[in-house]
Amino acid sequence: KEVKTAPISSYPKARMIAETLKQWILNGKFYLTQPVQLLPSVEDDIKIKPLVIK
Repeated sequence: KEVKTAPISSYPKARMIAETLKQWILNGKFYLTQPVQLLPSVEDDIKIKPLVIK
């Protein structure tokens, strides 16, 4: 069955936010650091439940 979809956010707005963040980083107003802790992955022996589509 075909379902009509639409984006939740606007692409132009996302570009504007990305440009603002870029300027903050370049101007030293937003600092990038090493991650405090990585998200768990398959190597961490996490259990993944399959998605059941009804």
